[in-house]
Order: sequence, then structure tokens, then C-alpha cells
Amino acid sequence: MKMRILKMNKRLIKNARMFLVFYILVIMIPVFISAIVCTFATKLLREETSRLKTMMLQNVANEVDNQFSKIEELVQQIIMNYDIQAFCKVQKPFTSKTRYDRLEVIRSLKAYRSGDDNIIDDLYIYYPLSGYIISPKAGYDEEFFFNNVCNYLHFSSIDEMRQFHTENYIMAYDYELNEVIKKDVFEKEYILLLQSLNVWTSGKGTLVIQIDRKKLLEMLTKNIDEGQVAILSMEGEVLASNGWEQDVYTHLGPSLLSNTGRQTVTVNNEKYLLTNVTGKSGNFRYYYSESEKKFQHKVIRIRNITFFATLFTLFFGMSITFIRSSKISDGINKMIDSINVFSGKEKSKNEDELGYICRMVTDSFQRNLSLKKEYEKLLLENKQYSQQIANNYAMVQNSLLMRIIEGNLNEYTNAHHLYSDYNIEFPHPFFTTMLIVFDEIENQKEHKTEKKRQIIGFVLKSLVKDVFDKKESVVYCINTDRKEFVLLVNYHEESKTSLSSLKVLAKKIGDYIFENFELSVTIGISEMRDSIHDIHHCYVQSIRAADYRIVRGYGAVIQYREIQNQQKNYFYPIESELKLINCVRNGDFERCSVIVEDIFRKNFEDTNPDILITRCLFFDIMSTGLKVLDSINAPPAEIFGDECNPIEKLSDCKTIHDMRKVILGIYKDVCCYVNGKKDRNDKVLMDQILTFINENYSDVCFSQNMVAERFNLSQSFLSSFFKQRMGINMTDYIQKMRIEDACTLLKQSSLHQTEIAKRVGYASDKTLIRVFKQLQGVTPGHYRELHFIQNEG
Repeated sequence: MKMRILKMNKRLIKNARMFLVFYILVIMIPVFISAIVCTFATKLLREETSRLKTMMLQNVANEVDNQFSKIEELVQQIIMNYDIQAFCKVQKPFTSKTRYDRLEVIRSLKAYRSGDDNIIDDLYIYYPLSGYIISPKAGYDEEFFFNNVCNYLHFSSIDEMRQFHTENYIMAYDYELNEVIKKDVFEKEYILLLQSLNVWTSGKGTLVIQIDRKKLLEMLTKNIDEGQVAILSMEGEVLASNGWEQDVYTHLGPSLLSNTGRQTVTVNNEKYLLTNVTGKSGNFRYYYSESEKKFQHKVIRIRNITFFATLFTLFFGMSITFIRSSKISDGINKMIDSINVFSGKEKSKNEDELGYICRMVTDSFQRNLSLKKEYEKLLLENKQYSQQIANNYAMVQNSLLMRIIEGNLNEYTNAHHLYSDYNIEFPHPFFTTMLIVFDEIENQKEHKTEKKRQIIGFVLKSLVKDVFDKKESVVYCINTDRKEFVLLVNYHEESKTSLSSLKVLAKKIGDYIFENFELSVTIGISEMRDSIHDIHHCYVQSIRAADYRIVRGYGAVIQYREIQNQQKNYFYPIESELKLINCVRNGDFERCSVIVEDIFRKNFEDTNPDILITRCLFFDIMSTGLKVLDSINAPPAEIFGDECNPIEKLSDCKTIHDMRKVILGIYKDVCCYVNGKKDRNDKVLMDQILTFINENYSDVCFSQNMVAERFNLSQSFLSSFFKQRMGINMTDYIQKMRIEDACTLLKQSSLHQTEIAKRVGYASDKTLIRVFKQLQGVTPGHYRELHFIQNEG
């Protein structure tokens, strides 16, 4: 027993040592990661600080540059002012006009000095010719102004001040740090902007803008919490600074001053982090500096936090690792003992604990995999069995419902429990049926339609659940042997509202089938009955309603109550048939179409003809079409072509609309054929008449009556036919032919007029002269003389 315990303790110590080393190695990974993160964090902090300081300094530079740009624009506006320029020529003593001009200059300067939000403290204009100084407040004598209003302390005399103001300046800045001005008792530091009023000639006047250094410094430092900021000229002279002295910048040197960005400089044995940017105007350079000690303080703080966090992680991790490795090792030993007990397989001496556990788990998974395959096989068999039961269930339920709508109710009465087993219940008192019939349209292919019907059978069962209210009705979908669907509806009440709502629901079902399956359906709806024994009558009524699509057309929703009062006769008198036949034989399709439309309108507009009566009308119209084809004695292939059979087209008509369309098409083709044949016959007859006239018009006895007898035609028909085809009366045509022949004889022969008259068909020369003069405008003799003179000429 002691040996066993000792053996277990040794194994426990060995495993604990192994897991301790493993966990220490794992803990070292975050230690290395922390060191790397600390290094990158320091670098990132430096880069981010540099970027932020540069952005901050750039914003300050843009704001200050905008102020200086506004001041320079103000200078341009002032020197362009006419009144200010004109006062340059004024000399003492002042007249009333020059005093007025001085007031105008003061007003102009007041207008330019209206804003208080900029860094300008004051401005004035020095006019050397008059020795006069004008500001927005008033005008002063130069001696009084320099002694009492604005005294520049670093000038020892008025002559120095006068010399300073009479130089030629073009946007010149004077930003000496010792530029202290005693103004209104108070001493202020200014940056002066000087601009000559006439840049080509000195001594004509100078505009002086006094920029307050204090306001400029406030603008520089308002967005900066710590560090020093300064603005320098491009030559390195300080305009304003909030902490550095001039000698600090002199230590930088030209190379450092010209560099941009962030850099480290050493001044008086102290390192500074210096950031500088150049303004967008290019006239000034902006500097921001902070001691590197402050920045390193932040970096050292991050490193210290990282170091102590790493030490804490190591200490805490090693403690937890030691505790956890002991527990895990103990747990592994217990697991191995449990596996030995349940599996009966002991660990070999050379096999480690993890390898033994992996081997046993693999064996377990293999056994579970074989069990899983057996389980999946059983599930598949169970699913197939359930599917067979479900299929048989649907077939049996459909068969039982078919027996009910066909009127076989003995089984329902004697074996009611059988119907209950297949979930066939009628909890409401009223019944109606809806028959869904698929319309036979030409563009619907039969094999595709059959596939769609099968799908629709499944869709309808779920569709009726969404369309009908479950609280008000129970609906069963039945697939009949006629490839139709019957909806057996068990309603809770009978009312006109219920029947109207049934029609609306049926319309939704028909629209859904057409939109999703591209199949047209006609739906017949029966009346409501209050007994289960009347379901068969409802089914018969829905069949009759659906058959009435022969009148209503495809895609209709027809209720039986709409067709109850049916007309038992139809309008198609023998007179209309005879008129129709005559119109077709004469080729008058327009009149023919009017007769056909009148027959259909009187039979189907505002009336409900009986189905049998409608079919009889179908047969009569088909018979008339056949009579027309027989009456014209023409083979159908010559009229309609080889591939078209009018009798088959008439027989295939399923609705009144199809019949009307087909019969009008047949009559149109026949009329076109008749008219074409008539035109060909008339042309042949006209050619024969013209030939007969050309051969016999020179006969003295020739007349229109002779032509009519020759072709067995009446004179009235011949006259109208000739004029219709030739556009001229036959008598006028004969006279024209005779006169044209007489003209030829007059020109080409020396025959006497009497002889010429006989040759062209006139009994006397008097008749020739009268007709010739009527058509040619001259007598035959005169006509011959005219043409003789032309020939002689």
C-alpha cells in the first residue's frame, strides 16, 4: 500500500513539474509581447505628439496669417482711396477746402477702422508736405503728435521720427523687440506695418498700422496649454513670444531655423523638442517648443507601468500556474484511474498519460461513430415510413372528399369516425363549392401545364389557409379526376355578403395562379346549401357555372346565381344569314362585319343565353361559314393556304369571343379572295371590250348597243363599268378614236372630207365637221391648212 502511494506521489510531482514548466513558457509570451508593445507605444506616442503639435501650430499659423492678410488688404484699400491720396498735395497754411478734405480723410479712416476683433491697435497717415498726421480719431500737427499722442521711445528727436516716416516703404514690417511706444500715457509694444502712399516717390505720405504685440501673443497662445510658442520673420527676427528670449533663437542657427517639422535642439545645455511650420503667406515662421524632460516623463511613466504590470503578471501567473498544475496533474491521474476501471485497459509502462488518454478517447469516438451511423439509418427509415404514411393520408383524404361531393354519403353516415381520423370535419351549417378549371389557351403547352397543375395542387392547400378566415370557414382542396380542383367551403352563415366575399376570394386565387404560374383559370361558384346532403348539388352548380365560360370568356369568376335566369332562344334569322352570305360573295367585308357584330351583340349583350342554346348558335354560325365556302366554288387551300383549315379552326373555338374572332377572320379572307378574283375578271373583260372597239369603231353602224350585245351585257352596266375603268364615257371614247384617225388622214393624205368621214365611221361629212370642231376647236379644212403651212415652212 505504501509503495503504491509513493508511486502515485512521484507521478504527481513529475506531472506537476512538467505542467509548471509548460505554464511558465506560456506566461513568457505576454511578457515579450508587453515589451514589444511598450516600445511601439513609446514610438507611437512620440509620433502622435509630433503630429498633434504640428496640427495645433498649423492652425495657429493659419489664424495669424489670416489676420495679417486682412491687414494687408486693408492697407491696399486705404492707399487706393482718392481722398487720402489727394491730401498728399496739401501744404500749409490750410484753407477751408483743405480743412474739409482733412475731415473726409478722417471719415474714411474711421470707416476702415470699424472692426474691433483684430490685432490692430491704431493707424495713422503721415503727410510730410503739410507736416500733418491724420488718424481715425483726429488730425494732429507732427510735433504735437510725436510728443503727446504717440511717442516712440527709441527715437531721440522729432527729426529722427520724421526721417523714419518719410522713407519709401512697400508693406514693410518693423518688429524690433524694443519697439516701445508711449501712447496716451501708457507704454505699449507694437509691430509697425508701413506703406508709402506713392511707392514711386518718397516723402509723399506714409500709412502706419500699429499691431499690438499683446493681442498677437494672445492669439498665438489661446489654444496652447503648455510649452512656448513664438512667431519669427523669415530672417529669424522675433515678432512675438510667450516665454523665450531673443538669445534662445540665436542659438538655433540658420540650418535649424530653415528646417520644418519636429526636431530636437540643445540650448544652454538643455534639450528642447522643437516644432515649426511656415505660414501659408510665406512671410512668417511659427515655433512651438517644450522641454524634452516633460515628454520623457510621460514615456518613463508608461515604461514603469509596463514593467510593474509584467512583474505582477509573472508573480501572479507563476503562483496560479503552480496551484493549477498541481490540481490538473491530480485530475489527470484520477481520469486515468477511471478509464482503467471502465475500459478494463491499463496504461503500459512506456506510455505517457496524454498518449494513453488520446488512445482511449479515439477508441471511444470510433465506437460512437458506428453508433451514430446506425442511428442515422434508423432516422432515415423512420422518415421514409412517415412520408409514405403522409402520402397515403393525403390520397385517402382526397378520395373521401370526392365521395362526398359526388353524393356518396352512406360511408360518411355509417363510418363517421373514419372521416374524423382523416381530419374531415364540418363544424358549420352551410356549404358551397368552388370549381377551378384550367383554360385551354393556345400558347400554353400541355406538358408544362400538367407540371404546373401538380405544383398548384400543393400550393392551393396552403393558399386557402391564408385567403379564408379560419374562424368563419373550413376549406378542403380536392383534386378531381377531370384535372380540376374543387374547394369545398363549410361556412358559418348564409348571406349576400358571404357570397360576394366568396367571389372576391376566388378572384384573388385566380390572379395568384396567373401571376405565379402563367395559367388562366375559370372559377365557378355554387349557391350555399344548409345540408351536407346538398354538397353534390353545389358541385353540379359549380360545374355549370364554370362551363358558362363559353359565354364569359377565359379567366372569369362565375357564380351560379348569375346564370339562373337563362334565355332559351337565340337571334339568328334567315334574313341575316342570307345578307351575310351575299355580303361575303360580293366581297363587302365592312358590311359583313357589321352583321356579325349585330348578331353577337343581340345574343350576348345584356342577356344570359343557355349553354345548349349557345352551342346551337355556334353550330349555325359554323354552318353559315361552310355555306359561304361552298357558294364561291373555290378550294380552301387557294383562299386560306395549305396549312390553314377553317373547319378545324371553327371546331376548336371554346368561347364566344374565339368564335367571333375566327368567323370574322374567315369572312375577311374570303372577301379578299372574292375581290381579287373580281378585279382579275374585270380586267380581262375590259381588255376584250377595248379590242372590239378598236377593231370596229370605223364601221358607220358601230354603237354602244353593238358592244353590249357582243358581250351579253346591259347598256346601263356596260356604261357604268366602262366609265369606272376608263374614266370616260364609251361614246366619248369612240368619238375620240374616230377624230384621232381623221387627224392622221388629214395630215397624211389628200382625201376629201366626205371620204375621210366614211373611213372613220361617220355617215356624212357634216357630222365629221361638227364633232371635229367640237373636239379640236377648228374645222377639218382649217386643220389641214394649218398643218400644210407648217410642212411648207
